[in-house]
Amino acid sequence: MTKFDFRRVFGADQPTGHRGAVLAPTPWLADPGGKITDLASGTLIDRGDLTLVDSPMWRKLGLALATYRPPAGMTGAAGHLRVAMVTEELRLLDTAVHDAHQFLSTRHSGGVRLSTHPVVVQRMGALIAGLHALAAADLAECARTDAGLDWLTDEIDTAASHLIKLVGGRAMLADNAVELRTLVTTLNRIYLQDGTCSN
Repeated sequence: MTKFDFRRVFGADQPTGHRGAVLAPTPWLADPGGKITDLASGTLIDRGDLTLVDSPMWRKLGLALATYRPPAGMTGAAGHLRVAMVTEELRLLDTAVHDAHQFLSTRHSGGVRLSTHPVVVQRMGALIAGLHALAAADLAECARTDAGLDWLTDEIDTAASHLIKLVGGRAMLADNAVELRTLVTTLNRIYLQDGTCSN
């Protein structure tokens, strides 16, 4: 699995939280001099107000998840970050689909390469069609409405779920599709969906 590039989304080595949660590379959250900004309010979050959520998977991926009490107020600045987040997620999914196709091209069942098996071709086609629909969407427009954000979240989750089913047991190996789905689901719940994250 290709690594999620947080710099492409946040633009710097500075974590940005949203509605009470922040997911970022561990060094970003561990830096005592670094700043954490709440995206919705533009408020700086005191590091003493962070509660780290320990998880073996986040440690393995070199990431940290923390929660905080979200400040009041909204700046409306989330649209740019949401577009960058979805763009990066689509890049990861596209790379994962390419890797899955290469893997399936090396596997055989009944003397036939799995990448040419009718069921696999159909599933791969549905996955690619869904990703093309996402890539063709006006992400900025989708980021402006709850319905658009819900559609993005659902389509990305569906694509990641189909990827897991497509690669079967390989989805559980190191740098795998299950980790990818967990990552994009967590990011989308923090940065795309409504509501406040809590412990």
